[in-house]
Amino acid sequence: VKGRHFELAAWGGFQLSNYVEFLEDSLTIGSEVGVYTAVDDCADKIRFYLKHPGVRRRMALAAWETVRSRHTYWNRFREVLAFMRQQKVAAA
Repeated sequence: VKGRHFELAAWGGFQLSNYVEFLEDSLTIGSEVGVYTAVDDCADKIRFYLKHPGVRRRMALAAWETVRSRHTYWNRFREVLAFMRQQKVAAA
């Protein structure tokens, strides 16, 4: 997963991305991020999302809410510190 997936969502942008492994662990495909797997699929999805601005807005808002609640630097630092505490306890 690239940083751009989080950056776009954090700024409230809609995103249509090629599929990358583990993306679904961070964002819900189809309701927070659009995904294509081939050039023809990409073209079809571009046409669909251009015709449905409300869908794009809902997906962008859903992704924004997820990123703001689960994927901030603060969240990552807490996870790293918790992991480090566990390692220290295990080593003692």
